Amino acid sequence: MPFPQAIRGGRKMNAEAQATVSFQVANRAATHLGRKLYSTTPPALAELIANSYDAYARRCYVVLDNGQDHIVVADDGVGMDIAALNDRYAMVGREKEPEPAPEGFSPRDPMGRKGIGKLASFSLGDEYEVYTRTSPEDKWTHFRVLYSDFVTSDLKYDVEADECELPEYLSDFADFEHGFISVIRGLRRDRNKNTIESLKTQLSRRFYIKSASDGFELLLNGAPLDLSRNAYYGNLEHVTYVGFTREEISDLLGNDEKAELEELDASSAREGMAASVADLVDERGLRGWVGTVEKPKQLSAGGNSANIIVYINKKIADEDVLRDRPNATMAGQYIVGEFMADYLGSESEDPITSSRQGLDHSDLEVARLVDLIAGMRSVVIAKWDSSRATGAIDRLPAWASENESYRKWMDGLNPTQRKLHNGLLKTLSVKMDQEAQDDSETKALLNSFISVVESNAIFEMADTILDYAGKSQEELLVSVAGLLGKVSASEDLKQAAIVQERLKAIQTLEELMDDPSTVEKAFENHLAKNPWLINPYWNQSPRTQEEVKVVTQEFNRLYQGKDGDYRKTFIDICIYIAEEPYPIIVELKRNALTPYSRVSFNRIKDQVSDYRKAVIQGLPLGSSRPPQKKRDPCLLHLPRGHRLCRRRAWHSA
Repeated sequence: MPFPQAIRGGRKMNAEAQATVSFQVANRAATHLGRKLYSTTPPALAELIANSYDAYARRCYVVLDNGQDHIVVADDGVGMDIAALNDRYAMVGREKEPEPAPEGFSPRDPMGRKGIGKLASFSLGDEYEVYTRTSPEDKWTHFRVLYSDFVTSDLKYDVEADECELPEYLSDFADFEHGFISVIRGLRRDRNKNTIESLKTQLSRRFYIKSASDGFELLLNGAPLDLSRNAYYGNLEHVTYVGFTREEISDLLGNDEKAELEELDASSAREGMAASVADLVDERGLRGWVGTVEKPKQLSAGGNSANIIVYINKKIADEDVLRDRPNATMAGQYIVGEFMADYLGSESEDPITSSRQGLDHSDLEVARLVDLIAGMRSVVIAKWDSSRATGAIDRLPAWASENESYRKWMDGLNPTQRKLHNGLLKTLSVKMDQEAQDDSETKALLNSFISVVESNAIFEMADTILDYAGKSQEELLVSVAGLLGKVSASEDLKQAAIVQERLKAIQTLEELMDDPSTVEKAFENHLAKNPWLINPYWNQSPRTQEEVKVVTQEFNRLYQGKDGDYRKTFIDICIYIAEEPYPIIVELKRNALTPYSRVSFNRIKDQVSDYRKAVIQGLPLGSSRPPQKKRDPCLLHLPRGHRLCRRRAWHSA
């Protein structure tokens, strides 16, 4: 149905005539208010989408397929005739007046205020075309705006407008009874699949609109975007909120049962917060929350960092409201939040900075809001610190958190030791959240933490011994005995961890040998990680896989020109051990009557010679070379009684 005549304006264009749209603009405004104001695609598109919302569109379509040379932003809002185009659209920088709500619509508070959103098109391309109409009986009013002409005009820039039907490539919008279509050409940025995926996240974050209740839907390349959800919903651990009921905040966050929800207790927070909550929340209607996610990477979906944001009238007004108050704690990288401060749009003259990049912190009302949000962040950080310290053990891998000896050791800690240990575990949990941790690295860190805690206890006890004033000889002897016991217990704990780790490695080896389906590679990998299974004096050196790979590649190169079975030759195990400067290569042969397993001494000798060449040529420049003596290779033949030869018949050279 067409909108009421009062919305459309009064002056129509004669079908045979042309008209003029006269832009009133200061020199270089298109540069400063268009290109430089919106330096990336998401905020520029968001301005055009906001104009569609303000025009009471039910649907806004954004089309920017990779194969096209243009971007389309089309809506089914009220549209404009020539009078409205000249009186309102072409007046750049004029205070935006709310549109009267059409029949069937609730009033919408305007997202735009300064009438400069249209210039965002120049951030996207070098020119744009407009097609608009206010009634299905009308043709579409069409005009074209060039950036090059716009920036050279002084105060006034006239463009010719005509009436037409929509071109074929816009036929999807031909059934709009009224609306506004922008076609942006001469695109200034490349687009690809990742760009579009990132746009989904960023556009969703720039608005808070519920399609069902607000009567507005955004479609990106034909697919609806949920503007009421952000990518980190579902990953929140804790949320402190104000201005919502518990049911409202739960609904806002998608009824995520994992998130711990807690209303801000302003009376127990820092001084002055209770008064701010009473004024901003209870009197002016501020609503918002600050929370933490499980892992920092959950705040960087689509390559975009999430911070604490502020919305005014459902559109983002500041995407990092605490940018001037950075937080360097570990908890800071887990923090995210959202605030709806619609009162700023009606009470403040203009709470946005002249650069339109965020809220103006020099504004007194904005400053009060920022103070409250910073205070809430402090409350949430304290909550995170406490929960991470006390629950850090539960975030460890099962092999650590369920280790009986480790649990028993922790039960024996005094409060000071426990606090130190929990703080160290909190640091480890953050490291584990940021990147995948190898079990061996985690074990090494945990053993180091145990040493630190035990050493701290030893130093404390040593201090009591040194403070011998007033103590009897018997008391001093008891203190010394306690100190020696602590040292002994610390060493015993370290040895117990090593023994337990080695017993587990032996058990795994037994399982691999007993299982007939075990592939040879799994067997080789286990021996490479635990070389002491071959020789109890061998301990693996922390060399990188890249160093091992260089030797392997060099050996493979030596065999590329050989024929027959030689072409199948490869290194079984290549390891660096702490006791040797050069890598050790282990060759495994199945003790069976197969051509592969039955090899001559000379064949083994030749292969060992090539191993040596591969090692030498794979060493970095400047490294010392092993002596080039003519000598027979050292062959170690494991006896049948060796654990590696008991069940599965292997021998090693």
